[in-house]
Amino acid sequence: MNRPSTAKRIRQIAARTLRNRAIRSELKTRLKAVKAALDAKDVKTAAALLPPIASSLGKAASKRIITRARASRTTARLAKRLHQLSVAAS
Repeated sequence: MNRPSTAKRIRQIAARTLRNRAIRSELKTRLKAVKAALDAKDVKTAAALLPPIASSLGKAASKRIITRARASRTTARLAKRLHQLSVAAS
């Protein structure tokens, strides 16, 4: 059997893995919604969905679930697509 400290680490890792998986799954779901709005050229919906996903990406990066670079890169790409759509629409 494991030592008590090892058993505790195993429990902690299992809990952290579940939490991280749930957060990653939520991120993917939200990203899919924003990308669908952008693909449909729905500027209003995409503009409403962008700030919450940017916030979620930042929180995930601060908790080291994803890297800071990935969070900023994804946010920048979404914002760029939204800007291009809004300029084209006007």
